[in-house]
Amino acid sequence: MRVQPPSHFWRIDSNQFLHHGRKTQTIDELNFKQIMVCHCKRPPDGKLGCGDECLNRMLNIECVQGTRPCGDLCSNQQFQKRKYAKMKWDRFGKKGFGLRVLEDISAGQFLIEYIGEVLDMQAYEARQKEYTSRGQRHFYFMTLNGCEVIDAYVKGNLGRFINHSCDPNCRTKKWMVNEEICIGLFALRDLKKVLKKKLQWERVRVNRGKIKNSKQEQE
Repeated sequence: MRVQPPSHFWRIDSNQFLHHGRKTQTIDELNFKQIMVCHCKRPPDGKLGCGDECLNRMLNIECVQGTRPCGDLCSNQQFQKRKYAKMKWDRFGKKGFGLRVLEDISAGQFLIEYIGEVLDMQAYEARQKEYTSRGQRHFYFMTLNGCEVIDAYVKGNLGRFINHSCDPNCRTKKWMVNEEICIGLFALRDLKKVLKKKLQWERVRVNRGKIKNSKQEQE
């Protein structure tokens, strides 16, 4: 029996900022901005560069298109190139929706970016009141920074289906990508492709509101 997706969910590929436009960055602007350019050297053997020793990678900053010493061999562009792990959403009985991994995952591997509508704090508080007033029990909020919150309830990607857990197998990390803060989910340990493997992460909070309390944990 085929499981039908939630009717309220619209899939998007990048964060949608409701209170300002998305920042852009061109090569012509590099003389006027403090852009982090790594000191990696292009591998002579054709292998990928900007590995674990890349200064940008160690600082959780993605290399900027057009400034990469390794050129097209730069491997530090996982968010920009959407190098997501293979996964799919599915229904887990009474536990609601969740994500299944479709390939073996290594500890530390980038899984997916958590995206949605980006709200300022005033809009976030208004959304929270709106959802509460209509009896909504599940929320998809996640803190982006000190003044912005991602809401993936109506718009987002597969990352919105990851469940919270007291024994998580993945975690969130903040990265700087083209001058924007982005949130990625990364594996805490090796994960094998099995039918019942569900991605789970540890719940965090913003102010007094629960964040990403979208579904109950899998037992």
